[in-house]
Amino acid sequence: MSVERAFDQAWGTVEAIAGRHEGPSAVQVYAHWWDTAPETFSLVLDRDGSACGFFVLLGHSHLLSPKTAVDPVTRVWAGHLRDHPLPAGQIALGFRRWLDADAGEAPCATQAASWLMSNGNTWRCARCWAALRLGDRGAALLADRAAAGIPATAR
Repeated sequence: MSVERAFDQAWGTVEAIAGRHEGPSAVQVYAHWWDTAPETFSLVLDRDGSACGFFVLLGHSHLLSPKTAVDPVTRVWAGHLRDHPLPAGQIALGFRRWLDADAGEAPCATQAASWLMSNGNTWRCARCWAALRLGDRGAALLADRAAAGIPATAR
């Protein structure tokens, strides 16, 4: 397996994988990120070079931008960063989503490749990172709590 930045024509692949495992509103959110920050998408390729999955890793500037308003997950993350600013010199990374063409978000080789690649990105700036990492299930819970006015820290 290998990981590459998604190329311009890759949206159809990302959309097909997301559409297989997610509802239309989630696919619309990924389309928003594709349109506004395509550099955040990476494809996981199998040994034949075919895309078998993708992930979205948002940088600090993405998480602090108005672009987060469209996405219920990143909106919660952005609110947290605004309410609890990181110390000077630290950054946040948002591992927004990973999906395998067959396994979805279940443990699989695509998930492992996604995590290894994202960890490589965080280790390159090991002195300055503070990562926000939630899969959609956990993030969706936080988004639901935020919409209901329940603090993310409530049990």
